[in-house]
Amino acid sequence: MELFTRQKLAENVSEHWNRTYAGSQWSHKRDIGDKLSSAPVLNPDIVREIIGNDSWTETRCNECDAKNIPVVQLGEEPDYESSTAYVCRECLEKAISLINRD
Repeated sequence: MELFTRQKLAENVSEHWNRTYAGSQWSHKRDIGDKLSSAPVLNPDIVREIIGNDSWTETRCNECDAKNIPVVQLGEEPDYESSTAYVCRECLEKAISLINRD
């Protein structure tokens, strides 16, 4: 179980980007990695400016589809066929209230 926020994703995006595009044949991917690595601080706005979109720092609840709010990762570590869900506080509270009814 792990908490994800846009800021936490931004702080780790350089490592994630460089792992994803290590040895890439596309020079623009390497250039983006260099810019991310050399940024003195990373936040979602800076990441968007460097990469050109919000996809690397976006969070989304798999239950209610709310975006860019803190979510908790539940289940297996993410992988191709993993059972993993990202759930916001409101949906977690609804789930707890369902359990408490019994």
